[in-house]
Amino acid sequence: RRRHTRFRNVTGVQTCALPILSLSNLAEFLAERGAPGDAEAAFAYNQRALEIREVGLRANPDSELAGRAVAITLHRLALLLNQRGQPGDTETALAYIRRALELNESYIRTSPDSADAARCVMVVLHELAHLLADRSQPGDSEAALAHTTRALEIAETLLKAYPDSAEAARDAASCLVGLARKLDRRAQPGDADAALSSSQRALDIGEVLLRANPNSVPDARLVSDALVCLWDLLLQRGQAGDSEAALAYILRAYELFQNLLVTGSASVSSRLVLCFAAVARTITNHDGVLANNPRAAQARSEEH
Repeated sequence: RRRHTRFRNVTGVQTCALPILSLSNLAEFLAERGAPGDAEAAFAYNQRALEIREVGLRANPDSELAGRAVAITLHRLALLLNQRGQPGDTETALAYIRRALELNESYIRTSPDSADAARCVMVVLHELAHLLADRSQPGDSEAALAHTTRALEIAETLLKAYPDSAEAARDAASCLVGLARKLDRRAQPGDADAALSSSQRALDIGEVLLRANPNSVPDARLVSDALVCLWDLLLQRGQAGDSEAALAYILRAYELFQNLLVTGSASVSSRLVLCFAAVARTITNHDGVLANNPRAAQARSEEH
């Protein structure tokens, strides 16, 4: 209903609102469900929604609402292309996400005090950084770090302005994990410690959110991302006690998703498999860890 309200007062696109909503909602449902064929169908529905929304934007080039609607659909298409991973998908996804950023940047220029405008820019910056980091062409790592840093600055500003907002906290934690990953990849002096600090703060924020809503899959995913990041960073550092601490982090992620299996979420199942693989890798590569950790021994026994 909220999305429908946003379109209702945009001159020239009122008659398109309902079919756009139907297409977008169906695409969102299919993308989340993740059954065979759902990703392709979600992509097709989003493409059709984009065509309709582009017509609305051409008819109303000064409309912030029409521009934001196009930006949202471009962002969704970029996510789907990145997940699909076929030849050429990365470049197309980058083109989509860059245009989404341009549209959102124009929105924040006309509404500099709008928290919604700021968040739109932050979300797209975060995704652009992720795509560039994955592509890994010359200059991509530096650009990805710059985009993530700016996204975090926006997220921190919003969290300071809205300290009780779970969404603002979730955004800040996600950007902190992203920053830790980019710093780890750059690997300049001081980056390892900064990455650990960033991922630890993300974990602290995520744990607060999860305590408030223990059955939240998004918050469990956020905590898991921070835990996996800490696990990886500690194993790379290799100081005394790091392997034991790393195992404790990855076991926490494993148990977290094991408890959420009852939700039936496909993302929970896939995360559980990844966490189990990380537990097995830690045990295999670090002698003595299994003997010193009964929870690790139990996780290993569940493999069989």
